[in-house]
Amino acid sequence: GAECQKVAWRQHKKACEPPKEPLEEVRAKLNACLMAADWPGVLKCEGRLDELMEGKTDEACEQTLFAFTSAHTLWGDELGAMGSRVNALAIVKLEKRRIEVLGRMERFRDQGEVICSVAESLLFVDNLKDAKTWYLRARKLG
Repeated sequence: GAECQKVAWRQHKKACEPPKEPLEEVRAKLNACLMAADWPGVLKCEGRLDELMEGKTDEACEQTLFAFTSAHTLWGDELGAMGSRVNALAIVKLEKRRIEVLGRMERFRDQGEVICSVAESLLFVDNLKDAKTWYLRARKLG
């Protein structure tokens, strides 16, 4: 309220924020939503993505990124054109991270496929210049 606006806003804001849900509960919700194909439920967990991946193997990180990408893809299909456009941009961000993980895992074929997926998503949102760049990256990869 008014007190938050008067004193040390950034520090006070942190004190006013509700506590975060324990990470294990988020993991359990994520798994339950994935099993139930509850895509909006999966996406509610996306805000904790970095924490979900922290300290995990590259394989586990890749699976987590793939789960969120799939949720955006499948839920975007249900939302229609505008929702698909918003989800396409979210997919690009996730897939860029997934490309890095796949490179560390030396899964270059999968990496190339994901690079093409990024290019397709960029085409979907009419970003032809960046899509061409991503297709060229895939071509260089082999």
